[in-house]
Amino acid sequence: MNVKKISVGIIGASGFTGSELCRLLLEHKYVAKIIPISRERKNFNRSHPNLAYSNLKYSTLNELPNKLKSLDCVFLCTKSEDSYNLAIKILKKNIKIIDLSSAFRFENITYFKKAYGQLQKKNNILSKKKITYGLSEFNRNKILSADLVANPGCYAIAAILSLIPILKKNIIHLNLPININAINGTTGAGNNPKIQVSHANTTENMLTYNAEGHRHGPEIEEKLKAISKKNCLIDLNTSHGNFRRGIHMRISLNVKSNLIKKINRDKIIKIYKDFYNKKNNNFQFIQILDTKRTLKKNEKDYDLYPSITNVIGTNNCLIGIDYDKSIGVIKIISTSDNLVKGAAGSAIQNMNIMFGFEEDTALTKYGIF
Repeated sequence: MNVKKISVGIIGASGFTGSELCRLLLEHKYVAKIIPISRERKNFNRSHPNLAYSNLKYSTLNELPNKLKSLDCVFLCTKSEDSYNLAIKILKKNIKIIDLSSAFRFENITYFKKAYGQLQKKNNILSKKKITYGLSEFNRNKILSADLVANPGCYAIAAILSLIPILKKNIIHLNLPININAINGTTGAGNNPKIQVSHANTTENMLTYNAEGHRHGPEIEEKLKAISKKNCLIDLNTSHGNFRRGIHMRISLNVKSNLIKKINRDKIIKIYKDFYNKKNNNFQFIQILDTKRTLKKNEKDYDLYPSITNVIGTNNCLIGIDYDKSIGVIKIISTSDNLVKGAAGSAIQNMNIMFGFEEDTALTKYGIF
């Protein structure tokens, strides 16, 4: 495969996501040059000591105009307001953008306002460009021709991948909210110092946040409606756990009363395995755990469900399934790495699609434990 190599910039490269982008892109066979960009002059080796021998050095935001001349693609690891303003400048240069903020994730102003309490900005330059949502598994054709890809939120990726197969079937009571409880590693809080997520405060502790309504809730609702053609209400509850990286998500779904006794765990697993067929490379990063139950009722059979350690360092989303027939509730348990599949990995997956590379390039790592 004779493919032209590209040069990429990473704005906001000093954060956790920026670090992961650098780490993964350093092993990307079609990336010739990486330019990490920080708002201020910093020492790359000190901010990312795990990459100390990579020979990468920061450029500053003030140097961006000159750097853009040599770039094919820019990753924005910035706050939404900054992403919005930077995108306008970069798109004028006809450079591809993958934005990891929430600035461009919504198509419907109703969902945007539900998430942020205000109306979304509009801009003439942006209205002339192809902007699309970057859930790779379900939006490849639009990503392929996009000028800007809005990378999904980490919770949104895990939730949508976990819910689509069952929503495609007419099994769930959708007049009831879908309850999602998700625990994220402390890297999900960013790398700006916060006393609450310091080691002393997170060890042997759990930190709940945004219980009044997490911004990824409306994002999940909008995208589920677009893919499944069904309206959903999402009750998303989030916490930081006593670990650095990873997402552990538990979803409860109420089965329609006339179907409660007709379904079982095996039937639900089959729905998921048929949907995410292993022969279909579109879903190569999604794994369905189909371990058979071997212990008696109420014995703790941990192997039935995915754990965070199975996915750390990978671009995989691992999905486990169970069913409580006594109350008619399907339980979906999914795990992913918030910094890889939840951010940098999915962003590179989108870049691979945009530039016609093999989709799994630089993303075929197994879990580290």
